[in-house]
Amino acid sequence: MATSKIFKEFKENEKKSTVPSVVNNEPEVIGYTIGAKKVKPDADNCVAKVATDLESGNSRYWLKRATSGLEAGRLFNPHGPGYTAASAKRFWAETGKNQYEFRKATQESFELYMKFLESGNELHLRQAERV
Repeated sequence: MATSKIFKEFKENEKKSTVPSVVNNEPEVIGYTIGAKKVKPDADNCVAKVATDLESGNSRYWLKRATSGLEAGRLFNPHGPGYTAASAKRFWAETGKNQYEFRKATQESFELYMKFLESGNELHLRQAERV
């Protein structure tokens, strides 16, 4: 399976970095949004995250998934018509929980989701859900 361009760039930058940029051995966390653009991990438009332990170099991956409703357990589709900020606020007001949350994912699933974010091709989204 071909690795996405963003993931290759991430791995190359990870190898070059020898000076820890995080204090107290906390992992370095990078967030991604539509177009596979980097954003702050706590930004509202963040849909995927990578956390890298600077000591061991191990990475963990998180993807945004629906918590309930018809889309429960499915990956978030930022290109789809079903999500608006107003609907997310209404969902929270009615249920007291977020409509979407980050859940751990495999590296393969993360790479496929990043391809989906870059291209908008839902084939990659469906493959990422199946892995």
